[in-house]
Amino acid sequence: MEYKKILFNKTSFEEVLRSAYETLDRECYGFLFGEIVDKRGNRLWVVESAHPVQLAKRYPCSSYPESERGNWSLSTKNIGGYHSHPPHREQTDGVRTLEQGNLVLSKEDKELIKSLENHVEVVIAIKKVTRKSKIVDNPLVISGYLGYNGNLYRVDIGAYFHNGRIRKALIEAPRSILRLMR
Repeated sequence: MEYKKILFNKTSFEEVLRSAYETLDRECYGFLFGEIVDKRGNRLWVVESAHPVQLAKRYPCSSYPESERGNWSLSTKNIGGYHSHPPHREQTDGVRTLEQGNLVLSKEDKELIKSLENHVEVVIAIKKVTRKSKIVDNPLVISGYLGYNGNLYRVDIGAYFHNGRIRKALIEAPRSILRLMR
């Protein structure tokens, strides 16, 4: 059976979570470094480290990185990136609403994924919730909760890649970190 899978170590997954946590109400960006292993039609992205991009223009409802994706690696290869979809305010016909972050890819996300061959893009959806609910074990999505300043946020993490069309990759993180989120 063929599979495409992204595998985080404890440190790299924690770096991605910290980046999203530090910018709960703004979009975060970052790069994933590690190794791509291809065997018999299977692909495994092994994430050894994740680095946030702090050079970003920040606006009330969004942010834009000032740096382009480049070769920032010292000893490992750039194998992809990550960004978050936080809760944000939208105004339609004079009515302001709070839109929750979700794992649905925007047009810009799809173009980015198509342009980066052999790379993986991790998306972190952040939703403000009032209470915890049961989390379903899904190999394509990592789900959990983060608390901040008396508020509770649901975090759903998915990975996407392009091989003719955009697909979701299996995603795996250390159980010790997942226990902290649940």
